[in-house]
Amino acid sequence: MNTTLSSILQAENLDHLLTNFTDQGVTDSILAELSDSDLKDLGIDKLGERKRLLAAFKGGASTSTVVPVAAAPSGVETPVTASPAIAVTPAEATKESPFVNSLGMPFVPIPRYDTRFCIWPVRVQDYEAYCMASGAQFPPCDFPQDSYHPIVNVSWDDAIEFSVWLTGKERAEGKIAKNAVYRLPTDLEWSAAVGLPHEPEATPAERSEKVPGYPWGLRWPPPKGSGNYDQSLEVDSFEHTSPVGSFPANAFGLYDMGGNVWEWCMDWYNPSQEYRVVRGASWSNFNPELLLSSARDNHTPDLRNLSDGFRCVLVGESSR
Repeated sequence: MNTTLSSILQAENLDHLLTNFTDQGVTDSILAELSDSDLKDLGIDKLGERKRLLAAFKGGASTSTVVPVAAAPSGVETPVTASPAIAVTPAEATKESPFVNSLGMPFVPIPRYDTRFCIWPVRVQDYEAYCMASGAQFPPCDFPQDSYHPIVNVSWDDAIEFSVWLTGKERAEGKIAKNAVYRLPTDLEWSAAVGLPHEPEATPAERSEKVPGYPWGLRWPPPKGSGNYDQSLEVDSFEHTSPVGSFPANAFGLYDMGGNVWEWCMDWYNPSQEYRVVRGASWSNFNPELLLSSARDNHTPDLRNLSDGFRCVLVGESSR
């Protein structure tokens, strides 16, 4: 039986290569002995995929799976190398054992809320699966991205439609309970996830830029490797978006809480209800005020922008 091999390849969206392994006599019992050159011979062409598979194979236990993290280019540390065990339900999820959904999106708990956060923004491959299943239009992008980059050029409305589709899909498959819901984070949930204390102000507009500090700490400018921001800051090598997980996670196991893409939140920015909140800054930002963990920006819900993406959260009880 190749239960471990099959589950790892499925988590990496490489299950179509299972026959390559079985035809060469690869079984679960010898996974830990495979080398990088072996994986090349088995048809794994991408270095990042080989690294993640080797890490997963070293783990070996059938109760574990790989949480895929895109390979970073030379000079950028890839923070996740281990193969953590999967939580069966969101209620059981921990930083070390996330709940992983049917698209391979890992979810972990955050402080102060009974909410499970995806550890990174929705990726190109996640949104592509949605478009293929629903007939929604895949958003154009005028710079190169691969499957592990965050989806961009999506509106708040688009993000809501994705969340509704994912909720329906996973309820029907029995992956989550009938009362569980995927949605965007609220503004205050996002604050908790980035490590801010309670913010007493009534609206996101009133909270914006009130608390000092950045996702990497208090100092300015940002240190090298702290995130994907405008190239003028000289902290990373990416011209546009970067693969999710290319920089160190925060204390709660969450990646890209600063930089890469602005992330839509559920809330209206102020009582006028014209604009929705976005958080976290992006690859195109260099302004110190916008890079604050407490900074908010505001966009109309129908705006599509090459700096805007989104992150899903999961609330409610779950079952398989």
